[in-house]
Amino acid sequence: MRFLLVLVLACAAPLARAQTPSCAWGSGVTLPGGDSRALLITDDGGSGVIAIVWPVISGFMGPVYGNSLHFFHVLEQGTLDPNLPADGVPIISAPDLPSHSEFAGARVLSDGVGGAYLLFRACNSTMAHMRCYEVLQMRLLHLTAQGTIAPGWPALGVLLPPIYGFPDVHAVADIVPDGDAPVGTPHGVIAAWLDESLQFPPVSAQRFAPDGGTLWPGGLAGVEVLAGQATRYSLCVAGDHAGGASVVATQLVSGSTRQLETRAGRVLADGSVPWGAAGKPVVTQPTYSVSAQALTMDDQGRSFVTLDLTSIAYNPERFATQLLNAQGARAWGLFGIELGSIGYNTSASGLATPAGFVSLHTDAAGSPRYQQQDEYGSAIWGDTSDGIPADWTTPPSGQLPLTTAEGHVVTVWQSREGPPNSGIRALELDEDGGIVPGWPATGVAMCDAAPASHNLSDAMISGGNLFVAFGSAEYSGVLPAIQRLSRAVLGARADLPARPIELSTPAPNPARGAWLARLALREAGSVSLEAFDVAGRRVLAVDLGVLPAGRHALAVPGGAELAPGVYRLRARSGNASAERMLVKVR
Repeated sequence: MRFLLVLVLACAAPLARAQTPSCAWGSGVTLPGGDSRALLITDDGGSGVIAIVWPVISGFMGPVYGNSLHFFHVLEQGTLDPNLPADGVPIISAPDLPSHSEFAGARVLSDGVGGAYLLFRACNSTMAHMRCYEVLQMRLLHLTAQGTIAPGWPALGVLLPPIYGFPDVHAVADIVPDGDAPVGTPHGVIAAWLDESLQFPPVSAQRFAPDGGTLWPGGLAGVEVLAGQATRYSLCVAGDHAGGASVVATQLVSGSTRQLETRAGRVLADGSVPWGAAGKPVVTQPTYSVSAQALTMDDQGRSFVTLDLTSIAYNPERFATQLLNAQGARAWGLFGIELGSIGYNTSASGLATPAGFVSLHTDAAGSPRYQQQDEYGSAIWGDTSDGIPADWTTPPSGQLPLTTAEGHVVTVWQSREGPPNSGIRALELDEDGGIVPGWPATGVAMCDAAPASHNLSDAMISGGNLFVAFGSAEYSGVLPAIQRLSRAVLGARADLPARPIELSTPAPNPARGAWLARLALREAGSVSLEAFDVAGRRVLAVDLGVLPAGRHALAVPGGAELAPGVYRLRARSGNASAERMLVKVR
């Protein structure tokens, strides 16, 4: 089974050199509440983490799937949000769905202001007599920063069409941000899916506003981006950062030879489909079966696709890349650019960076190889399309590529070998494909926090940090955990405030007990916070310490002890200050 997770983050800030990463959270933050079956993370709009955990519960015949998801918020200092329950906020639990409900294949995305969008699968509550693998449904929720359902959204989420028969849930539905909201306000989300209840499923999509309203025609049925023409097996989705998206779907061409082909579709911010219902072909390979592996888009509306080419004549499999321009035309010829032969249990992924298009794949010998191509398909790293091999002593069982400033790539991988080289590691490559000074050639281990019994679950770059989530997929009794790997301006945010310091509305507001101060710094600096009552008396003064540039959500020492009333908050950094109001209630 191929392991594939892709996250894209383009940044414009300068990147510091020769800085060795350090573990900011010791041996990691452990999330309570049960063993982890799935752990996904996203940013909280600042430098903290939202985590969604699908726990395992004990059954008569051993561990079984739990039927609740839990919402956690980890603050940037590595502590759990004091406003939430210690065991997390249960999102949907057994009373709401049949007892054999099964949650898997989840996807979580930040809404930009502390909440998150969550896509997950669950049993069809109207067909409780059938097992989850026989018929299930995808549900989409918008969660607030408190882990509650956002106003306007159904209590059990928006229901996508039913899926029948052993579906690969990662391949039949996905969500991406619509990327069209001012800083400080929540963005919407685009969902795309295959309607597997039909013989020839179309690819449909819908854009949802933060309040749950549909922004494209078709209501919950969505817009048909690719018409139903054949049996389809997989789906990749990427946002265009301007309210639209592209999709690539793999479909069956010939049942006798199991030949597959991949076609691409496009939907704009207004819901129109400029490439037509038939879409555009990605690669034409009459002697190969072509399956999409990954898809990203750049800021010019171009779609970068990574593909798996399987020969009908049983020759070695190969990976390939293709670039479609904004009109859907193939930029790299009919066949794309082949990356070389591959072996068993290999993976491939790709991403668009400001400098070009980066592919990562594992060759037949098990060595990871990297290549960056320009808009014409010319190789930038090394002399061939195969790219350059990574000089790792521990071959990976899965990789997660991320992009940072100046086209740098950070990859996180899990070793296939046993101790002492086991665990989860990370590595940063520069614009020439070389290892950035300060990083060991074999990668940085996650502070010995992820031994062989742990599985890499998710990772992201946010607020100048690399966050890595890991847990137990073998039910070995290991609780899920998150580690923060830090160095100056790693993946620094491009949405820094225009003023030296900005203070957002506290969370929650009104507040009953503890509350978070939410602020943003244009540059790193020492920050203090004061609270004044309606008579102008200063009733609280707190030194928040030196904070890096970016957005922060911090628990305020002594904030919970403020008496009920209305307070004026003032944050200072250097000679700059910003103010907001806080309401405390009983």
